[in-house]
Amino acid sequence: GYGSCPQHSGQRRCAVADRNDGQGGSGRRRYRCCLYGQPEHRHRGCRCACAVHARTHGAGQQAGLLYDYAGLQGYLSGIISVFGRASKGVRPFSVSADLVGAVMKFANSDYSQMEVAARLNFREKYFPVFEMGYGSSDYEGAETGNTFKTQAPYFRVGLDYNFTKKWWKGNRLYAGIRYGFTSFKYDISSPNFIDPVWGTEYPFVFKDISANAHWGEVVFGIETRIWKFFHIGWNVRYKARLGTKKSPIGDPWYIPGYGKYGNSCLGGTFNIIFDI
Repeated sequence: GYGSCPQHSGQRRCAVADRNDGQGGSGRRRYRCCLYGQPEHRHRGCRCACAVHARTHGAGQQAGLLYDYAGLQGYLSGIISVFGRASKGVRPFSVSADLVGAVMKFANSDYSQMEVAARLNFREKYFPVFEMGYGSSDYEGAETGNTFKTQAPYFRVGLDYNFTKKWWKGNRLYAGIRYGFTSFKYDISSPNFIDPVWGTEYPFVFKDISANAHWGEVVFGIETRIWKFFHIGWNVRYKARLGTKKSPIGDPWYIPGYGKYGNSCLGGTFNIIFDI
């Protein structure tokens, strides 16, 4: 049933009784605009034409639940509308692939790594990133004849911050951090060792040596929009090794996802990026 509210120019309003059923209710009626979902009002001049709401305890409870549900709807709608205005024109998710690793692979480099990434977009400022790839190396020293082989996956997580003010133009200048980890096995070998006393040759070949490593990265990069949801971008990375579990037999020459073994190194990627 609906009553007429003099404070709202005769708009239809639902009257909800405040449990005036002998259980200590105040007897006041609460009114909520059924057309506009405004917050509750209490007007002394309003009267409800619905006898079920005013007199029936069970129906009063049901009406109260409906009232609370309408209030929750209004609250959630407000949150969604604010988020929608802030995110208008912004795609919240993107995927990318690195082309530098592919070029190194086909160029028969001493090592290479194929890499993809997924990224979230919060208000064109904060970009949580997850990167994963597969690194491999087949290296032989020209002077020493030492060989090193490995292939294994690696993972990175991090966050980028966009410094660009005019984000709607599709260009980004950003800085970020990464934490990387890999667990891998490697093979090393050297020319046979000759005993200087007895003249006996001994092979120096070790396979499936277990190791793992983790490191941090500082990233600086640029992106530009080519067409709608398609971007290209490049970045440079300073990498610092945080820790390595290795064998006393010999250090790994290459760490998947990190680069050549050392306390620090430089790297970079050239990415094609698709917003979703």
